[in-house]
Amino acid sequence: MIFLTIGTQRFPFGRLLETVDLLIENKIIQDKVIAQIGYTEYKAKQMETFQFADAETMDNYLAQADLLICHAGVGTITKALSMQKKVLIFPREKKFGEHVDDHQSEIAAVFKQRGHLTVAHNYEEMKEQIMHIYEQDFVPFQPQPSFLLDSIRDFVVSIDRRGKLS
Repeated sequence: MIFLTIGTQRFPFGRLLETVDLLIENKIIQDKVIAQIGYTEYKAKQMETFQFADAETMDNYLAQADLLICHAGVGTITKALSMQKKVLIFPREKKFGEHVDDHQSEIAAVFKQRGHLTVAHNYEEMKEQIMHIYEQDFVPFQPQPSFLLDSIRDFVVSIDRRGKLS
């Protein structure tokens, strides 16, 4: 099973759904696809869809999936990689009105450069990646400590029980 998620952004992302629909129609994708489509109004023809779900339901779909196809949301990506799932990112792009800038392409490039996953930006790239993704070996993901989280943790520890800084 393939799980597809486009997150909760209020920007449209029908381009990804249209691409996957066409890949299913052309028999490039033969697995069942379940898609979380958020606010996108595109009516999928070849896959089961739902708008939103709670975290437990999303985690269950991801756990069942052999492959995750998603936008470049860092939380989604890191969760899937931590579950040792194959991940194909299809980043939202500013030129299509899918986001305010192209940070998703930048995020996707970093994860790809580190060897954790693969990326596609259009139908032809997606077709090529899908045809070979199950044969690819990716570098296992090891979460890195967050400087921001460490700073917050250190600050909280520095506060004594009376709410004053140590």
